Amino acid sequence: RRRRVRNGHRSHRRSFRGPSLPLYLAAPPRFVQRLLDCFPEGANARQETAMLKAGAVGLLAIGGSWYVARRRAKARGFQAPRIPSSDTQLVAEYELTAIDRDESGRVGGITTFDAVDTGRNCSFEELMQREDTVLYTYDLRQRILIFMTVPDKTALWKEPFLDRGVRKLASKIIFVCAFDTATQYLNAHKDALPNPSRDTFLFVWNTGRCGSTLLARLTTATSDSVTLSEPWWVDQLGRDKKVLEAHPATMDQLVRLLHVVDFHLARTLVRAATGKVLYSLNPKGSASFLREPALRVFPEAKHLFMFRDQIKVVESFGSILTTPSPFNTPLGMAQMAVDKLIGGPQAPSPRASSPVSRQLGAMQGDLKLPSKMMVRMMGLMWTDAMMSWIEFAEEHKNLEVLTLRMDEFVTKDVAKREAVVKAVLDFAQVSYSAPGALDRAMTVFNTHSQAGSAMEKSSAKTGKKFLTEQDVHELHALCAQLPQIGKPSFVIPGSLGT
Repeated sequence: RRRRVRNGHRSHRRSFRGPSLPLYLAAPPRFVQRLLDCFPEGANARQETAMLKAGAVGLLAIGGSWYVARRRAKARGFQAPRIPSSDTQLVAEYELTAIDRDESGRVGGITTFDAVDTGRNCSFEELMQREDTVLYTYDLRQRILIFMTVPDKTALWKEPFLDRGVRKLASKIIFVCAFDTATQYLNAHKDALPNPSRDTFLFVWNTGRCGSTLLARLTTATSDSVTLSEPWWVDQLGRDKKVLEAHPATMDQLVRLLHVVDFHLARTLVRAATGKVLYSLNPKGSASFLREPALRVFPEAKHLFMFRDQIKVVESFGSILTTPSPFNTPLGMAQMAVDKLIGGPQAPSPRASSPVSRQLGAMQGDLKLPSKMMVRMMGLMWTDAMMSWIEFAEEHKNLEVLTLRMDEFVTKDVAKREAVVKAVLDFAQVSYSAPGALDRAMTVFNTHSQAGSAMEKSSAKTGKKFLTEQDVHELHALCAQLPQIGKPSFVIPGSLGT
């Protein structure tokens, strides 16, 4: 054993290092060194040092245990101590005590807030008439729906994305009810609620970063329409995908509840509407798993798919996701790694387990993938979205579908763009014959649809490129291995305007 010389004296102290402990128990080196500096150096130094080290390890173990317990409790999230029985048709009121208002979009659901029971109730019917309430999420284990209130619903709908917009603007009061409470209400009030046989239900599937948010702005500007843009409950369905696939009846119940209830609550934005209303869902690019359940529950709905060149999608996503945030700092990455080990709230979601595309799933094990994790992940997400849509359209040839590439949607050729806009509005059964309607539609292209949000800060605006030449080469190589795609710039046959 080598001894150090300190101030001309040999020391029996050995370095005390963290790696022999789990990561979450490793203390900062400066703290440990200060602790060691206090160790004795007399005749009984070895014995006393051993005792002090044992005490230090004990303190660190206690601190580590406390940290693990705290992170696991946060991962469990909000637990409702009181859930009124469905027989009462009541909804429990709670008051928020904490909420994460981070706008990165990487957090959500019951792990982002906590609340205390106020002891008050209201009926589910009263809840459905409120103008300040939206459906935020659900919890499968507790079988509850969770509603949040906002001071200004119009301001909320100006936010590009509901998953982070709701948390950003949430007021103190939230509501909780059982799944069965909502189901019973929906069964008893079918004629008064959004209905695809009377209204238009439109699903806007996409690859991400392809203009779907702009499309939502377009339909809102020209019609009595309600668009749910990336609500968190869609992400939650993705997280629960494996469980729900084993219980399709529960999946279908949730798909019906979540859509109809949230559509109805959002309808307060167009109270003056007297005729047909357009209800649209614009989820993230990873939501292809929801397509078949949505078709089962709403067979009359229309389906539109938006896409863009793979290189441009990955570049846009990558340049946004690598901008400085609490999640991609060394400390943030370390916390995510620790959460993965201990079951903390930032542990990776099990959502991305297998592709939705059956053909991609059969080939994935044999594919040579991009070397960088983020490029690989986003490249596969794009590929899965494209291939699963092609398979869906081929399997349901009698279904009304429309495929739209971003290039045609935002072309600088105004005449071509107007023709595409008219075709999209015709598909969505939105009339633009009223004076000024088409002008309002074309005006939305003058403003960035995600202005003011973190998603606006892609490399197209900052000039800081994410992809290297090697990354681009590897994405081309990925597509070349897939006969259905061939290249990143692949255009789906029959796409509008191509």
